[in-house]
Amino acid sequence: MSTNLFDADAEMSLVGGLMMTNGVGFEDMAPLSPADFGDDRVRSVFAAFLDLYQAGKPATVLDVVAAIGDIEAVGGVDFVQALGTHWPAKSRMVAWSKSIREKAATRRLLAALGEAQDVVLGDGPLEGKIDQVQALIAPAVESKASKGPRSLREAVLARTEHYDRLSRGEVEAGWSTGITGLDRLLSGGLRPGRMVVLAARPGVGKSSMAQFVAQNVAVGGRVALILSQEMSVDDLADRAVASRGRVRMSNLVEGGPTHDEWSRVTEAAEDRALDGVFVDDQPALRMADIRAKCRAVRGLSLVAVDYLQLMSGSSDSPSKSQNRESEIAQISRGLKALAMELNICVIALSQLNRQVEQRTDKRPNLSDLRESGSIEQDADVVAMLWPVREFEGGAKLIGMTLAKNRIGRTGDVALHFEGRFQHWGESTESLNQPVAARKGGLRD
Repeated sequence: MSTNLFDADAEMSLVGGLMMTNGVGFEDMAPLSPADFGDDRVRSVFAAFLDLYQAGKPATVLDVVAAIGDIEAVGGVDFVQALGTHWPAKSRMVAWSKSIREKAATRRLLAALGEAQDVVLGDGPLEGKIDQVQALIAPAVESKASKGPRSLREAVLARTEHYDRLSRGEVEAGWSTGITGLDRLLSGGLRPGRMVVLAARPGVGKSSMAQFVAQNVAVGGRVALILSQEMSVDDLADRAVASRGRVRMSNLVEGGPTHDEWSRVTEAAEDRALDGVFVDDQPALRMADIRAKCRAVRGLSLVAVDYLQLMSGSSDSPSKSQNRESEIAQISRGLKALAMELNICVIALSQLNRQVEQRTDKRPNLSDLRESGSIEQDADVVAMLWPVREFEGGAKLIGMTLAKNRIGRTGDVALHFEGRFQHWGESTESLNQPVAARKGGLRD
């Protein structure tokens, strides 16, 4: 086996050191499993040591010899005892553990590439092959950095450091959405590894809201990606200018900015925060497309997918049993897995059923999510918008309800939406007042 794939000295020295010290310091090393060892003999010795260690029993050389059923299969007693003759200091053992893990990850990646080649050369549609190849390679790529199981006490001790830094103001509780009331319900804002579903009927403003949030995340110094399957990049640029420059949207898309507005257009064009917002307008996205686009953006913190029901399934020719609801379920699960895998926040926009419009109370609930109950199941947060009333001048009062929230509280937020500037803010208005055109304003 190539030296790039296997380090015999590291494997023998590490296992010998563990037995000679009875496992002292083992938890400080890179997490290892028997499968990480390339030498079959050393793998079996390590497996015996690990069984004893995890059972809380002595795991010295003599104990391991006694625990191995077929001692001759691992080279005999002499081989096991010889492992303890050239073990390094503890600091060196940590380095050996990292080397063994990296070599194992390299072997897994090479094996995955071999399987991927067979998939590419096999029969079937290209899109399906891409999905299979990514499914094969992603675990191998991530395995190098993945962590083994930890005790809850260890996890709590690690979190105490976070609590201390949080109390000193050295870290943020979350990433601000730009809406104070929403941040409060989210216990500080958005977080990595979470999937947030933003749902509404067409025309209420969910796309605008998602872009507003993405831009605010970028203002905080992070990187956001907007995947728009319904609007072009030009449309997204118009909205950014209107929102960041306070320029009337109608002027941007009809007759052009006024003389007074041009300075604000220039300011928006020079807004460095927009460097952190990436946009893409490919239609009919598949999970493979989204995964590839997310990996192409360095330092990504948030991706907004607009919207779920416009995405395509993983197969060009789905079977009759694979209806649209099951496809949406697969997409939903895929987005949640992507959030965990890349440690990013995924905002998935979704349509609501028409039934919500037929009710006297237009406030939506979880059962109004269109096409799949799995969306509700997979999401960490489900936020739903509904129109409440329109004010003089065209601004609107929009209700937002957090119907599900794993990381904070559920509740409502009153939003003030100025469509002409694509600007959102928290409203001082009550969501329970009767519908009527009247003046209304933003919360200070």
